[in-house]
Amino acid sequence: MTTTKKAGRKKAEATGTDTQPAPAAVAPEARQANRPVAVFKLGRVRVSIWRNHSPQHGAWFSFTPSRTYKDQKSGEFKNAGSFGVDDLLLLGEVCRQARWW
Repeated sequence: MTTTKKAGRKKAEATGTDTQPAPAAVAPEARQANRPVAVFKLGRVRVSIWRNHSPQHGAWFSFTPSRTYKDQKSGEFKNAGSFGVDDLLLLGEVCRQARWW
């Protein structure tokens, strides 16, 4: 994941591959398990794109939005699925980027 800053605006680029994922003919065992095919991130908000496959329905993608925060007790970084009002514009932008991916 790379983020560049240009003229006061952040631009997020997809991690992983910038091309379409492997065709549905690839066996599920041949792909890496539990890894998103792309991640878009701005600030502490991200959207991960997951490739799914079933013999009946073929391939499809699902999207998981999340927000990173630091746990005050343990000092560890964690993810949450809830967002504050200040996160909404960032969430909208990463969702737009994910849609056009």
